[in-house]
Amino acid sequence: MWTKPKLVVSFMLVGLVLSMGCKRKAPASATLNDAGGVTNAFKENRLDPLYCTTRVKFKYKDPSQNLSGTASVRMVRDSAVWVSVSVLFGIEAARLMFYPDRLELANKLEGGQETYRYADLSNMVGTPVSLGALQALVLGNSPANGQRPSKQLVDKDTVWQQFLRPVLKLALAKSNGKLTYLNATDALAQTDCQLRYDQFVNTAMGQFANHKTLVVNNPKGQLNLNLEHTRIDFPTERPEMPW
Repeated sequence: MWTKPKLVVSFMLVGLVLSMGCKRKAPASATLNDAGGVTNAFKENRLDPLYCTTRVKFKYKDPSQNLSGTASVRMVRDSAVWVSVSVLFGIEAARLMFYPDRLELANKLEGGQETYRYADLSNMVGTPVSLGALQALVLGNSPANGQRPSKQLVDKDTVWQQFLRPVLKLALAKSNGKLTYLNATDALAQTDCQLRYDQFVNTAMGQFANHKTLVVNNPKGQLNLNLEHTRIDFPTERPEMPW
């Protein structure tokens, strides 16, 4: 069972992985070779907007509950991510503000406000959490951000990369240069986190994955979060972030 109050956990996890969406079959895995000198042969097509706004539909499930609704997201590069979560009948349930050093959560249904450091969130989901990593996942960018992988394999249209700190395994499509699959594992915490990206669409900034899926397995059970983007924009002016 999840140790935090159910709704609080749900809202935080929706905010943490607000770019997840519909499930698809994971790419066929492969045994990776030493990266050697081939790591510069593939360049990821990253999205790097100053501002981003999006709206998503989400479905959340853990061993004790199901939850669905919508989330509105506003992002300022390297500064903040604002999330408003609405549930049944469009009632706003929570607001979250991710800063470089912390998360502020306002629970609109149960009342009250809480502050979480990223170390707390990392322990909750079993994988490292930071503002930079969150923004990368929202945009569909590799959290490795140009780091040299320890191993790499090119298999047909897929480039597999492996990193050791933290332990990550990524799949990127050669056809569009986009991240399609991420697997993060923590042997000490017995946690496995899988993230899949699907249904890429063209935007003014480049291709963006409208459908994504998060599956987390740990000793407490399995958590699933599916989201579908219904709108994605890259405004030229800073979006309002009403707390």
